Amino acid sequence: MVIDRVSQFDSALQPPASQYVFKSVAFADYLWGNARLIDYDYVRQSLKKLQDIRLHVVTREEADAEGVTYDDDVIEEAVAPKKFSFVEIALPKRQWDEWTCIPIWDLPRSYRVRIVGLEHLQLQDTVLQERMQKLNLSEHSAKLFVTAEIFHGGRSISPPMQRTKLQPVGVNTFFQEWLDFGIATCNLPKAARMCVTLWMAANESASRKWKRRIPVAWVNVQLVQDDGSLRQGVQTFKMWPNEHANSIGTCVENLSSQRATHMYLEFEKYALPIAFPPCEMPNEYIEGHSAMDDDPPPTEAEAARLEYIIAQGMPQG
Repeated sequence: MVIDRVSQFDSALQPPASQYVFKSVAFADYLWGNARLIDYDYVRQSLKKLQDIRLHVVTREEADAEGVTYDDDVIEEAVAPKKFSFVEIALPKRQWDEWTCIPIWDLPRSYRVRIVGLEHLQLQDTVLQERMQKLNLSEHSAKLFVTAEIFHGGRSISPPMQRTKLQPVGVNTFFQEWLDFGIATCNLPKAARMCVTLWMAANESASRKWKRRIPVAWVNVQLVQDDGSLRQGVQTFKMWPNEHANSIGTCVENLSSQRATHMYLEFEKYALPIAFPPCEMPNEYIEGHSAMDDDPPPTEAEAARLEYIIAQGMPQG
């Protein structure tokens, strides 16, 4: 760490290097520990947004005076994300302080995402300028809006497509609008993805249905992270330019360009991670819950209903 390097040149450093921490400028983020700087969330987010990393050196005494709790905010999950076990998720009734996650099946509420806004819109992009000229659009007369839809296996599971209201064109534009997809959170497949497209359109009446519109940028977002938990909180995604989102396109954001448009999305936040169960139930859990085999057989009415459902076959889309 930089503090250790300083102590090598100034042996009279008081207090010693171990009693100093880094504080980010304009944020209440304190960096503490023996990890690399690149492993801290504040540093990674600054690099992702192409912002300067600005740090103050303060004593732990000063930090403690502000009521700081040192939690070593390091992204360890980037190397080995925590996986939630079936027993951890399916644990029977327990006290709240014993919970480590909330099972996805306990969330019947409708799934929704907030379109916060965007930054660094590349209005001078050559392809975008050519398309604007063909449709006789200008930055002053056109509007921006965002569409989003959830897909699984290339098929929409949240029709119709949701969209925001029109906003003036700007390099930085805020929408601050929640989109409700009309599907219960507990019914989301683990491989569900949200396809987001930023559009530019002529400021016309709704009856014209925005026939003069241009796809400005897009990004696909996997709703479930590598650790098996649902996304939460505000997150930033670098968008791909000049096309609309494709349900079978990549779910990797545009990391190849330093001038990509940034889309800010807010996912609903909960007190604990929202966990999906693993694909297979472990044998030790099955053996310890053999009471399932003691369930009574279905009644005649239930059996008839099951036979009817089976006879209908899979629904055709």
